[in-house]
Parts: sequence; structure tokens; C-alpha cells
Amino acid sequence: MKKLISISIFCVIALTMSSQEKIIIPVELSPHFKLSPDTDLQVDSIYWWDIDGNFKEINTYDNGNVLSTILQKKVDHQWTNESLEMFTYDNGVLINFLTKYWEDNNWINRDQIIWSYDNSYLQSITIQTWKNDEWNNYIEWQYTYDTNGKISSYVMKNWENSTWVNYIIISYTYNQDGYLICRLSQNWNNGLWVNNHLYSYTRDNAGNALTKITQVWSNGAWRNSGKDINTYNNYNMNTSRITLYWLDDIWKNYQLELTTYDTNYNRLSYCRKYWHNDAWVDQYLRSYIYDSNGRLLKLLSQAAEDNEWINYDLHTYTYNDQDSKLSETYQYWSDEQWHNMRYIDYEFLTNQINADIYEWDGSGWSECNNQYPIDIIHEGDSVFFYHEVKKLKLYYNTLPTKADSDQDFSSLLKCYPNPSTDFVYIQSDSDLGAEPLKIIVLDRNGKLVRHINKIPEGGKQIKIDMSELAGGMYFIQIISSRGTIVRKVIHNN
Repeated sequence: MKKLISISIFCVIALTMSSQEKIIIPVELSPHFKLSPDTDLQVDSIYWWDIDGNFKEINTYDNGNVLSTILQKKVDHQWTNESLEMFTYDNGVLINFLTKYWEDNNWINRDQIIWSYDNSYLQSITIQTWKNDEWNNYIEWQYTYDTNGKISSYVMKNWENSTWVNYIIISYTYNQDGYLICRLSQNWNNGLWVNNHLYSYTRDNAGNALTKITQVWSNGAWRNSGKDINTYNNYNMNTSRITLYWLDDIWKNYQLELTTYDTNYNRLSYCRKYWHNDAWVDQYLRSYIYDSNGRLLKLLSQAAEDNEWINYDLHTYTYNDQDSKLSETYQYWSDEQWHNMRYIDYEFLTNQINADIYEWDGSGWSECNNQYPIDIIHEGDSVFFYHEVKKLKLYYNTLPTKADSDQDFSSLLKCYPNPSTDFVYIQSDSDLGAEPLKIIVLDRNGKLVRHINKIPEGGKQIKIDMSELAGGMYFIQIISSRGTIVRKVIHNN
């Protein structure tokens, strides 16, 4: 496994939870590309084509930190400036993010985000906009912590009439084991905090959420709205979730989700059912096929019709011997056969990666007229681009690789469950020792959402709390003196 450097035009907001853990509140800074931390690439420039034209981004760095990103668009065969993003750090911690736009051959301030800290605890985030040749306050978040260093609340405020005015407050309550059991949302109205939503959890001894109840404030009282009931296997992997809604003073079934896994913790199937005529009725099924190296080869989606599973779409993937993904093919089912729709071809050159998307014209693959998201896997490392494109060229520098012992370290660890619900476990069959491991969790856009330093329990296991995170794709970095590895997980919440 190579050295991992996060190259992202996103900033993150770190909230210190305790001496061992931080919660990160992300702020998205750019609508463009996101390069995941699961890579050894430092991107110099990216060229892409979408339905709006031809664009490129140019990055500059200092000690691995991105200092600036310039976005340009090709107009009349000439590159013209669009926007500039500038980053300022204090000992590697981002404290200012500034955006500018290009007008009359000059860079004009647009907005900026400012972070303030006290003893490593984030105190506030302030967004300002440029108007009348000066910075004007716009929105601010202010944070408080309990005696254990866990976040107890954050308040969002708006700037009105030269003062900060309350808008929303989110409050957190934890049990004696430090697991979240209550999240309260309130709005500011006529000088008072007014209840809005309440989320309550029950948990097992491992911290998994057995139930989640959502309530809304109405006519001076909490009214039930939704409820989730979860089950887990012996490896704390979610195997079922029942979603209910409140009607006529009772809970009524709405949806059932069932998930199965293989012995390597990979998801094999996901089935969704809905409640109809006092019975669960099949609705949707996804089936996964992997090769012996754990690489996803096929993803089949089916829909239920007249008590039968009918094919819907099929994704097929190919790889080279270096575990780089070479192609994706998307097909849909019609008239009892598969029909080609989309094909993505990946080409890996020296310091360059190309991605070209094609559409089926009825007789062959032709240059696509639409845009789609792409997912580049380079030598087993995922480089995820959320932005939709027609084609792309990425130019990079390769950072120095580590010793082969990193590969041995990587082979020791498994990450499960995948998908996850409340917790993700890093498990080793051999003793990892008493050395604290640094765990970094990032979302699919490269935004940092969790940072932990932890000694493996019994020398073999680390538990990562994901319960406060939104559902989606995440990358988990595991860093030790023996090497650095990354695992990609899907989190359901």
C-alpha cells in the first residue's frame, strides 16, 4: 500500500470529542472534483468535458496541503479564468478558505470561511461574503462541549442588523458508555428555542442502534413520526431493518430491508420489501458477485413483478493485474434480453489517467452526449469523482511508495460490516500490539468526518462509531508505524 495523501478541494471542520476522538462537521467548498484520500496521487491538473463545455483545474501545494485551485473554462479556443480557491493553514490545520471570481481581468473576492479554536477545540465557524469592498458576516456556527469533551450542542446563527441572531440549535445526549441516545433539533422563534425534531436511540452492549424513534413537535407535544428496528449478526453487521410510521396511535409497518454477507464481510445481497395487505411484499433486490481478490465483478438489480424477480439493470467491471479498474459496462433489461446503454473506459498512463464515457447508438459505442459520475480505481486505491462528466484527463505526480511490509500490514486487517449501520470494526487475526492506531474517516467527497487515535481492543480489534454520520460511502484510513491502508465502506443510517 502506498503513502496516502488527501488531495481535495473540500475543507473540513474538526470538533474535538475527547482525547481519543473527534467529530468533524464538513463544509463543502467546491462543486467540482473530489479526489479521495485512498490514493498516492498528488493531482497537478484535471481536464474534463461536460454538457456545459471544457474545463480544467490547476492545483498548487505546500507540504502536501493544497494552497490554491484555479478553475478555467475554454471559450473560443482560449482558457479563461472562472474561479480561484485559496487555503490558509496553521500548523497543518485549515483556518481560512477564500474564494474569488474573475471579472474585468482581476480576481474579485467572493466569500470566505474562518475557523477559530481554543485548546484544540473548535469554537466557531464563520462564513463571510464580500460586499461594498469589505467582508460582511453571513452565517456562524458556535460549539459547546460536555465534561468528557464530547460535543453537547452547536448553534447556527445568521447575521442580521449588525448582530448574530439564533437560528437552529442541535443538542446531543449520550449514555454512560458514550453512545449517542438522543439528538434534539430546535428553532429560534420570538426569542425562545422551539422544539422541532427529536431522535431517540436504544442500543445493545456493542453500541449498535436497536431502535431509532423520530418525533416532531406539534401543538405543544412530541408526536411520533417514524421508527427503525434493527438486527445484527455476530459481527455487528446489520442484517435487517424494519421502518414503521405512526398512524392512528399505533406503529404501522412500512418497509423491510434484508442484507446478507459472505465470509469476507462483503455484501452479497440487499432486498427491500414493503408492507401490503398484512404481509411483506418483495420490491427490489441487488445481488453482488466478487472475484477471489474481493473485487466487485457484477452488480445485478432486479424488481419484483407478479411474485417474480425481473431483471432491471446490470453493472459489469473489469480490472488489470495491478487491480486498476479498466472498464464499467451498464446494461438494462428489456424484451427478455440485456441491452447496452453506457460504457466507461479507463486508461492508466505514466502520470496520467484518462476516463472516456460512451453510449450505445444501436450498433456500437459512440461518444456520449450526456454526463455521468465516474469512479477511478488505481492499483486498488479508489479515486472517486462525484461530479458528472463526459470524459476526463487527470495529470498527477506519484508520491514515494512505502516498503513491501505495508502490503503485509494491509493483508492483516479486515473492515466490517460493509455496509455498516452504527459501527465499523477493524479486525485482525493476529495481535497488532499496544501501539495506538490513527483512524481517519472521510466521506465519498474526501471530507474528513471522524478522527480517532485508539489502541486495538485485545490487540486485535478497533470499533469506530459511525452512528452520527449520514448514510453514504466512506473511506477509512488506518495509519500505524507498520504502514497505512484504506478501506471503503457503505454506511446505512
